[in-house]
Amino acid sequence: DLAINVLSVKDELGKDYNFTTSYSGNFMDLRIGDADILISGIKTYRIKYQIYNAIRADQTHDELYWNITGNQWPVVIQKATATITLPKDSIPNINTACFTGPAGGTEKNCTAGQNSTDATTINFDITKPLNTYEGLTTVVGIPLGYIDHTAAAQIPPHSFTANSSTVNSYQAENPYRMIVFIVLFFTVWISLFLK
Repeated sequence: DLAINVLSVKDELGKDYNFTTSYSGNFMDLRIGDADILISGIKTYRIKYQIYNAIRADQTHDELYWNITGNQWPVVIQKATATITLPKDSIPNINTACFTGPAGGTEKNCTAGQNSTDATTINFDITKPLNTYEGLTTVVGIPLGYIDHTAAAQIPPHSFTANSSTVNSYQAENPYRMIVFIVLFFTVWISLFLK
């Protein structure tokens, strides 16, 4: 089962936003801010979260394939960046890719690559705004032997099974747990009244 634990939500200056999470079936709903305060204009949200059991195993490599922003936003996302921190230094032959667009989209209006000063950090950026109901998906391929699939991690409450058949087939083959940290930063143009 996949599980997500939201650690913090901050603005561009590092100030904490209030947030709550709730769960319905295979979806986690993250609500940011105060329901009694109407917002408009450009807002920045830096969301830090842990993902449990998200690494897919292949015969040739391990892979994190993750939709960073989600595709259910009824607003345009002007800027989205993601930083994925690897568990070890000096991992050779890392492959990265990213995709943008609606669910299942294969457009590549994004960049992906390892940080030149920190080999454990991989950065992703969109190169043009995401339209409504579009998202940013990232892929990081790591050679076998660098991720310890036998080190089970404590799964927090509210784990769920993803709808993706690829993820489900991976879970059936590899029941071990892996914790991945992702820091997400994106700016959303709010065009609706959100409560």
